[in-house]
Amino acid sequence: MASVGSSFAGSKKGHLVTNKHVVAGCQASRVLHHGQAFKASVINADSKNDLGLLRSDIQPSRVFSINRDGA
Repeated sequence: MASVGSSFAGSKKGHLVTNKHVVAGCQASRVLHHGQAFKASVINADSKNDLGLLRSDIQPSRVFSINRDGA
């Protein structure tokens, strides 16, 4: 079974934010970045907010940073 979804870069260290329903049940994850496939691992997932956090070797030029002080 395969699943497809979107994500955005949350850090220049390869952290990606996606939805939990996209990564739920995944045994292996890959992320496409500029046409190249990178392995990704699920770091954490939040069912209540439907969020998933991935880590890959992607080094994006721009990121959507998350405020450490909260929303």
